[in-house]
Amino acid sequence: LVPEAAVVVYGDGTIQDILVTGDVRAQVRELGPVSKTVPVAAPGFIMPGLVDCHIHAPQYAFTGTGLDLPLMGPHGWLETYTFPVERRMVMDMAHAVRVYSAVVKRTLRSGTTTAAYFGTLHLLPTKALVVILQHYGQRALVGKVCMDRHSPENYCQPLEENLRETQEFVAFCPPTMPTAPGAAALVQPCITPRFVPACSSELQRGLASLAEEHGGLHIQTHVAESIDEVAFCRLLDEREPTCPGYGRDASILDAHGLLTSKTILAHGCHLSPAEITLLAARSSSVAHCPLSNAYFADAVLPVRRLLEAGVRVGLGSDVAGGYEPSMLAAIRACVISSKFLQAGVDHYDHIGGPTTSGPGGPVTSTGGPSPGALEGRNRSSPPASTHGEPPLKRGRPSGGGVGGAANNLREPSEVGFKEAFFLATAGGARALAMEDTVGSLEVGQAFDALVVQPGRSSQRSGLDLFPGDSLETAVEKFLHCGDDRDISQVYVQGRQVLCDGAFDCDDIQVDAVLQALSARTGSEGKVEPN
Repeated sequence: LVPEAAVVVYGDGTIQDILVTGDVRAQVRELGPVSKTVPVAAPGFIMPGLVDCHIHAPQYAFTGTGLDLPLMGPHGWLETYTFPVERRMVMDMAHAVRVYSAVVKRTLRSGTTTAAYFGTLHLLPTKALVVILQHYGQRALVGKVCMDRHSPENYCQPLEENLRETQEFVAFCPPTMPTAPGAAALVQPCITPRFVPACSSELQRGLASLAEEHGGLHIQTHVAESIDEVAFCRLLDEREPTCPGYGRDASILDAHGLLTSKTILAHGCHLSPAEITLLAARSSSVAHCPLSNAYFADAVLPVRRLLEAGVRVGLGSDVAGGYEPSMLAAIRACVISSKFLQAGVDHYDHIGGPTTSGPGGPVTSTGGPSPGALEGRNRSSPPASTHGEPPLKRGRPSGGGVGGAANNLREPSEVGFKEAFFLATAGGARALAMEDTVGSLEVGQAFDALVVQPGRSSQRSGLDLFPGDSLETAVEKFLHCGDDRDISQVYVQGRQVLCDGAFDCDDIQVDAVLQALSARTGSEGKVEPN
C-alpha cells in the first residue's frame, strides 16, 4: 500500500519509482522526464489491483440467480442454467458482446485488474471476449472451454474439434504487447478442459500436449469441487482402463499431464491429503472460491492447510456460482468461511475413498453413468465408501461444537483480513504464475493498481471515516465495507482505464467486435448479430 505519496510510471506501464516522503513534486523533477505520476493524498491510498483467479464470463448473464440446485445431475445447476446460457453466446453474438462487455466493465469498476476467465465451448464468442478485454484494458487469461463427453448433445464437441479450435484460439491471442514487444500480452490464452467428467482421456492428453507445444501455456479447470463431482469421477475411473485405480480427479489430471506449475484448479474443497501433497509437488495452484463453495461444495476449503503444505492459493469470484463479481466479496467470504472451519467443519469429514455407488444407486464395475448427460448425486444422499476411508457426510464432527473439547484440538484454520487481502493480490498473482509482473507495488512491476479514496465525500459510500482514523483503519474499513464507489482510479499496465466511474474509451459496439474478428480471422469472423 502506498499512502500520501506518488507512483512514477514508465512509458511501458511499469513502476519507475515510489515517492513517499518529502516534496513529491521536487522528487519528480529530479527524476527528469517521466511518463506518468500518480499521486494520492490522505486518507486515500494506492493498492495493487485485485486478481480474480476463477470467473466464468458468459455466466455473468445470470449472476445472482439460479443458486437453488445441486451442481450436477439431469436437473442440476449445470444442465438447467449454465449450459443453456453458455450455448446462447454462439447463437446470439450481439448478446455475447453485451454480456462480455458488462462483466469486464463491472469487474474493472470493482477493482479487478487481472482475471482468469472461462469462455464457452464455442470459438467465436471466446475470441470476442478477447477483443473486448483488449478494448477495455483488463489483464486476463482466457480459455475456450473443452468438453467431449457426458454433456448435452447440443453443448458438446468431438475430440478433434475441441483440439482444433483450441489450437486456433491460441494462435488468435498475440503473445506480446504491441507497445512492449518483450512483455507478455495483457490477454493470454489458457488451456481449459472444463473438468474431468466432461473430458475424455484422449482430450485431456491432447490439451496437455498443446500447452507444452506452445511453451507451457496456462491451464485451468475444476477439481474436487462438490460431493457429486467427486463421486462421478470415481465412477468414471472405474470404467476407464487408461487410468485404473486413481479414483480422484487431481490424480487423473496429473496422469494426463495437466498438473503443471501454471495450472489453476478451481475449488478443491474435497481434496484429500495425498492430493494436496501432489499439487504441492507439481507447483499447481488452487483458486479458492468461498462464495460458490457455500452453495455447491458442501465443504470449506482449508486454506491454511494448503498454504502450509506448499500449495499456492488465490481467490476467485466464480461468477455465477458466486453471486458477486467483486473480489472484495471474495475476501470477506474467505475470512468468514475460515472461521466456520475453525469452529468445527472440516473438509475431510465430508470425503471418502473411491466408491461403487453412483447416480441413481449402486453400479458394478461394468456399469456406470449414462453417456448423454453430466450426472451427479443429489446432495441429500452421499455415497458410501468401499475402500476403508470415511464415507461422504455432512455436519459437525461429534464433539466439535464451538468452544468444545474437539475444537481446542483442531489445527489453526482461520484466515484474517490481511491474509485474505494478500490472497486477492500478491497471492493471486502467484497462483496465476504472474508474480513477476503483478500483485504488488514494486519498482519494475507493471502498474496494475487502484487509487482508493475511502468514504470520499463526492460519492455515496458504504463506509465512514472519522478524525484520527489511521491508514490501517481506512484499509480495514474499505476491505470490509467498501465497494466500487470508493475506488477513484483503476490502472492496468500504467493505463488509466477508469477514473471516477468513467472508462477511458467508448463502449465497444457489436459491429466493431465483429469487424475486429473478421480482420483477424478471415471469413469466420463475419457473423451477423441476431
